[in-house]
Amino acid sequence: MIHAYHATFGTYGSWLPNDPRGSASRFVGSRKIFGIGGRADLSKRTKYDKLLSPEQRKHTVIQTQLFRDAVVFNESHLKEIAIAFGQFITEQRLQVWATAILPCHVHLVFARCGRKAELVVDELKEFCHERIVSLGISPVGCSSKNSVWAEGRWIVFLDKSEAIESAIAYVVQNPIEDGRRPQVWPFVVPFRGIESNIVSYRD
Repeated sequence: MIHAYHATFGTYGSWLPNDPRGSASRFVGSRKIFGIGGRADLSKRTKYDKLLSPEQRKHTVIQTQLFRDAVVFNESHLKEIAIAFGQFITEQRLQVWATAILPCHVHLVFARCGRKAELVVDELKEFCHERIVSLGISPVGCSSKNSVWAEGRWIVFLDKSEAIESAIAYVVQNPIEDGRRPQVWPFVVPFRGIESNIVSYRD
């Protein structure tokens, strides 16, 4: 039985379909990008700073083939995205156990809520994007028609307490590994177990 989800989504251009760091993509739609980077490596998962110099150069060259600049959030963007997260989570009455909001990607661990996780995440992405655009602080190349986010999202389905606790630990550690301070958000609540009298599902 699925009790929770670990969702990850990135900014536009932050993780390419045949990224040298590894990719879960099975298709590279751009001939130019395919010509430079080749097929996706489904087995590889490597941080950028661990790549060899030729791989880092390849990553940079591939990014030049994007339709617009890759999006990297500044501190103002991160602040407004966090505010949007809080509003959305409150309005949707989501139970969120961990969140990491970083310049190029986001992690979110949340309880099953009676709606498809993919739909919830897509609506959250749109909610954040609309806030950034409405405030007039869109990154270069972004607009009401060009999202700050890459298409899609990755979702891991969590069916045990151990899996949820592991996902939470990973997300909590993510900002620290990125050289940032630990993140504490008012919309994140402690995970206290998956027993029916502890977690309230909205199915």
